Amino acid sequence: MAELCIKIKRDKPSKYEDGDIIFAPNNRRIKDVHAQVICHPKKMGFNGDGLRIANCLLDTYKSKVMQYKFQRVSAKEIKRITLATMDEEIISDVPNAKKEAIDVPLFVARRLRSDRHQIFGTKGSEYWYGGHTDASLAKLAPVWAAIESKTAYREADHTKWPFTEGELKNYLCVAVDDFDNETRGDLESPLTDDKDPENFVTLKHRKHKVDWQNLALSTVIKDNILAKSVKVDIRDSITFTRSVIVGVKS
Repeated sequence: MAELCIKIKRDKPSKYEDGDIIFAPNNRRIKDVHAQVICHPKKMGFNGDGLRIANCLLDTYKSKVMQYKFQRVSAKEIKRITLATMDEEIISDVPNAKKEAIDVPLFVARRLRSDRHQIFGTKGSEYWYGGHTDASLAKLAPVWAAIESKTAYREADHTKWPFTEGELKNYLCVAVDDFDNETRGDLESPLTDDKDPENFVTLKHRKHKVDWQNLALSTVIKDNILAKSVKVDIRDSITFTRSVIVGVKS
């Protein structure tokens, strides 16, 4: 399942129009945001060295979605491991052929100043993660398996975007069939005049909209949507077909 967060035009001036799709989280993004909340550093403990505990949920999340793992192997050297291939490179304070270098003691010390640091292991054998993030559904599957094995959280209970009460009062959030990341980006994009590829002109802040007042909703629900004082959440009761309800502006 995916969702659309739709602008409701009221009296307050806004750059968005009634029905604009403000935000469009797909299934992958929904699963990822809940996993990040559950695996957040503030929920993880420390070992006796003040480092994150190895194999905690934060460690699992990072090990599945990050590009690199960095392992300290000496006072001034780290081993960079490309997690997709397990290729290894040594980096130190002496620039390598790629002109890469790191002051390991300084790097570690600076990060340990924060109580939200993400440095794992033991003193002298610290490790951490970096590079690009790939939180695809395939990468998130083992993360959720670990969450379910170690906690009472269940993936089946985390299928909706965690909108706040205020957001559910100010916008109409609807469930739709899932879509990929490219479609998500398109749904959240502005309407532009791209006749001149070197000088894009934004005509409207969104190019996709939903004529929400013509959706199959009761009069009571529509009145509550306009009232702003009532939280409206219909995501559990009805799922719309995106291609049917989403229109493109001209």
